[in-house]
Amino acid sequence: MNPNKLVVAFGVAKKMAKLGFPQETYFVWMTKRNEKEVWDRTMRSDYETGGETFLAAYTATELGPLMRKAEIQMRGKVMKDKMVEHLVKIAGFEDEANNRAKLLIYLVENKYICL
Repeated sequence: MNPNKLVVAFGVAKKMAKLGFPQETYFVWMTKRNEKEVWDRTMRSDYETGGETFLAAYTATELGPLMRKAEIQMRGKVMKDKMVEHLVKIAGFEDEANNRAKLLIYLVENKYICL
């Protein structure tokens, strides 16, 4: 299976890194000059030459614990209508990993949860 289909999109990974999401994942987005590829942990240690930049490339499974943490932090909080609008907007995005990541980004950006 193509690892690009398993992980969050590059732009989503970049936004997650900027917001302070943990960067320890099995897959990473490797960027060097204009090149972007998904590498797994072993590729990083085998092929790293220097000059690469790495971003965590979360899978849906790796986002599960963060979703659970978000659920616990949000218990008892009143949700705004904008949240519902946002959920409807992202529903049916590319895949489960991107859906979960975009929801978590929204929750962090709007201070519903902290990392």
